[in-house]
Amino acid sequence: MIAAGNKSVGVRLAGTSQHPVAAVCGEIDQDCAARLGRALINALDASPGVLTIDMTGVSFTDSTGLNILLRVRERARQTGKTLSLRPGRFLSRILDLTETTTLFAIEPVPDRRGDAPT
Repeated sequence: MIAAGNKSVGVRLAGTSQHPVAAVCGEIDQDCAARLGRALINALDASPGVLTIDMTGVSFTDSTGLNILLRVRERARQTGKTLSLRPGRFLSRILDLTETTTLFAIEPVPDRRGDAPT
């Protein structure tokens, strides 16, 4: 967990070795931005070529979360890796409002059994 004041955000690596998933949970704000950004960049750098960032566990974010993702996206572009995103409710709204949804490959959120929704 990355703690900042009374808030914390966590990054858990899941998925497979060929398609890792960085699952982010908690509240994203300016206090945790630098550490969260480093954690996601490290996950991308360690990935074999593709990384999914799952933001469905985020309970709050503002433009800080979007800025972090844009930096990770740029790193993926520079290193020839593929970044995909499961935005979740809070980030989906920000992506819509800023018209940045098309900058990311959006993955469907799997249901609780791990299957893609129908």
